[in-house]
Amino acid sequence: MLMWVMGWLGNLSLDDDKLFKEVFPIYRGMGIMIAYIWLLGWNVYGWTNNNINYKLIFRFSYHYSTISEILTRAAFFTTALLVMFLWYIILR
Repeated sequence: MLMWVMGWLGNLSLDDDKLFKEVFPIYRGMGIMIAYIWLLGWNVYGWTNNNINYKLIFRFSYHYSTISEILTRAAFFTTALLVMFLWYIILR
């Protein structure tokens, strides 16, 4: 769906645009990192939902994040990435 929006709003052809081929790997790399944060959040949700004490298993003493904190970070980074990506497409 994102590719459709890119083509419609930015009049972008993915095969013909040389600059897009140079910039897209940067956004792809950030997207993989954001996907990792989302998966980490859902992993923590699964461990917590099944009453598995992952903090004791992995010996997290003082520093750990709750599910809502992890998913909030993931949502923030996702929004920032989409805004930057759409801004690039519209302004190019």
